[in-house]
Amino acid sequence: MKDAGIQPGDSVVLTGHSLGGIDAAGLATNKQFQQLYSVDALTTFGAPVGGFEFSENTSVMAVEHHDDMVPPLDGVANPDGENRSTVRVDTQYNGQYSTVGSLSGVAAHDMYTYTLGAQGISNSGHAAVEKHEHALRAAVPAGSDANTETYIYEATEEHVVHNPEDR
Repeated sequence: MKDAGIQPGDSVVLTGHSLGGIDAAGLATNKQFQQLYSVDALTTFGAPVGGFEFSENTSVMAVEHHDDMVPPLDGVANPDGENRSTVRVDTQYNGQYSTVGSLSGVAAHDMYTYTLGAQGISNSGHAAVEKHEHALRAAVPAGSDANTETYIYEATEEHVVHNPEDR
């Protein structure tokens, strides 16, 4: 955040897919992070975030495909509330993840599939969606004089296997 020029007290919007959604939710609920930044909105895609307890000041929207097996992995249903909602959308893979021996439903968890599925959310006219989008607009500057930057961080995990005989 410091590298991006975000100052203590600045408003931030967090978003993430899958484990990135869990990480974003973790930041949004972290007391030390909350002391530094105002987390105005959080949007997750395909992330199991039902067990997180968010501040009343953070607008939270969890986007999930009905047929994605990852969001329910935490075993906790997403609670809906004043500033928290879940949008569930169908995909072309609807119901295929339960087919024994088939991995075709795994594509329902892909971020590209979420991008396609989320395209109609803004035009849904649902009050919870409109409220979340209002929080996003309030937090993210817009217009010709706005200066916004997007940072995408990707990480890789390296596993090193040490042979005890090599020591």
